[in-house]
Amino acid sequence: MCMETTKRCQKVEPNLSLRLHKDSPRGVWVKAIEVIETGVGMPALYNDDVLVPAMMRYDIPAEEARDVRDERLQSGRYSG
Repeated sequence: MCMETTKRCQKVEPNLSLRLHKDSPRGVWVKAIEVIETGVGMPALYNDDVLVPAMMRYDIPAEEARDVRDERLQSGRYSG
């Protein structure tokens, strides 16, 4: 619903992001691409297959790495 609204309204606020992994449903990928094609610049895409293991290499527990919120991902800051 959020991606469809972003697609129709063409607003850049609020930010919209999407965390994906290799088993994410194809329909989610397709909808994200449709929204990005509008030129609105969203959703920001994050690859959990890369992101979670990378965070774990810095001693962030897997549970926390899987639960990290968008603002930490965009800022590049993580305070544990």
